Amino acid sequence: MDVETEFLQIMDYTINPCKGCRHCMTHIECIIKDDDLELLVDKMHSANLLVIGAPIYWYGPPGVFKNFIDRTHAFYPDKMRFKGKKIAIITIAADSGFSSHEKIMSWMKRYGANYVKWLRILAREKGEITEKPDEMEKLRIYASDLINLF
Repeated sequence: MDVETEFLQIMDYTINPCKGCRHCMTHIECIIKDDDLELLVDKMHSANLLVIGAPIYWYGPPGVFKNFIDRTHAFYPDKMRFKGKKIAIITIAADSGFSSHEKIMSWMKRYGANYVKWLRILAREKGEITEKPDEMEKLRIYASDLINLF
């Protein structure tokens, strides 16, 4: 089966932090217009499956990813913005913090998304997973399971 994929890194995009102005609560859009939020949201809408991965930094995702999550608060009144969207999560940690991280990473449930698969990977440094056969096998099975969803 041929699967078309696109790999995106939040850090490659400009996502300004939420201003906390609550404009979005009455207008269902963010007042901030000079960044890449809408570009990323459009890509999310066009995907059949989103595989979202992030390392754990102090029990949650890195700040740049949290900025992205916070900015989607603009969709809060639109409870079905991502209705039926399939999402799979990969969480990477050295040894702990999975539960709190996964609570944050499940934010799209609020918008009707369907979380189909979760994976916990134990690694500390970039590239370290390739030296851990057990973790690589977990990742291989995870990827195979995702492909079988279609």
